[in-house]
Amino acid sequence: MEGNERMVELRMGLILAMLCFCSGCGTQYWYQEGKTFDQCYEDHRGCYEELAELSELTGLGDRELDIIDDCMRRKGYRPVLGNSLPPRTRSLRPNRSIHYRLKGLAGSLDQE
Repeated sequence: MEGNERMVELRMGLILAMLCFCSGCGTQYWYQEGKTFDQCYEDHRGCYEELAELSELTGLGDRELDIIDDCMRRKGYRPVLGNSLPPRTRSLRPNRSIHYRLKGLAGSLDQE
């Protein structure tokens, strides 16, 4: 019985290690080709202003994030995994302590 318990512990440890390793590449960023980081930041801020008109902003829940997501999509952004961003991209990681669904921001370093 001890051998089976040890195997279960090893498998669980391996699964946890894989999750920790992959968590960085699973982060999503709002990105639109041809937009600079500053433009993305301003567009995102505009979405929060739109949210303020629709909600009292006592906290970010699923409804509030749906409003932000819809706004960013209407502005032409799409969620992109961090490891898929182009090389000359500036990014801002999301603060997941606020909400697990938050996405970061990313844009090119140069005006195209």
